[in-house]
Amino acid sequence: MSTVHSEKDSLLNQAKDTSAISEKIDCYKKIIALDPIDPRAFHSLGDVYSSFDEAKSKMYWEMAMRRYSEKIESFNDSASEYLKRSENSEMPIIESKDVFREVGQCFYGLGEVHDNLHKYSHATDAYKKALRMDPTHVDCLYDLAMSLFHEKKLEESKKYLLEFLAKQSSYAGHYSLGLIFAGEGCIKEALEEFWNCIELTQDGSVSDYYRGISYHHLGNMKLAEKYLKLSIAKDPEDLGAIQTLIQLYESNGEGQKAYEYYEQIRAKKETLRSMRETM
Repeated sequence: MSTVHSEKDSLLNQAKDTSAISEKIDCYKKIIALDPIDPRAFHSLGDVYSSFDEAKSKMYWEMAMRRYSEKIESFNDSASEYLKRSENSEMPIIESKDVFREVGQCFYGLGEVHDNLHKYSHATDAYKKALRMDPTHVDCLYDLAMSLFHEKKLEESKKYLLEFLAKQSSYAGHYSLGLIFAGEGCIKEALEEFWNCIELTQDGSVSDYYRGISYHHLGNMKLAEKYLKLSIAKDPEDLGAIQTLIQLYESNGEGQKAYEYYEQIRAKKETLRSMRETM
């Protein structure tokens, strides 16, 4: 392994192991300094900045998009050159499945970045190419389904969700399928999927969030409130969960409770403003 690869791996592990945002940013910037064409470092920087600086996250995701596209193009060029020189017996044998998997990962990353930038039709196209390169990438099925969901292509989204759920148990998948059935007016099927979501959830803030919003769809406001509050207690920085709880209170006419959480959001936005000024 080269020194550059070794340093990159060390920095990636450091970024993964730390919870300090400033340290994560420093690690990814050092990786970019070592390897300016690495799309994943730009991608990760965009993900980190997305929690507090929309402009910077968009900038890094757009850089990642260009780097992924360049890397995919470089694979095409390398493959063409290899085929031209393939009669040379001294050339190393390339395992096509490994190359396809690597290209598939690039298309998958490109799809994620397009998703983050709300370019859902481009994301859909990238995810489909990723699956053609690597049909074993199960998570790509879910992301493709959700991208199609955002495009309002519900029938196609349902097809990929069902394929995904046939291969992997997922409360998020059942919740999304429930939303599609509800939109189609298939109430019995929708309720079954929301129950499937609840039964599959585990411990953790994300699970509690899905449990809460599923109970909301089932009409149980008490349990919806309980699990949304548990989700926020486990991850106080999740503004989306707080906003969902506020909407629940407002729909029930509980303005005072909603106001208390509005104050939490206001305080957190002040903190985020400070972070933008220092990073």
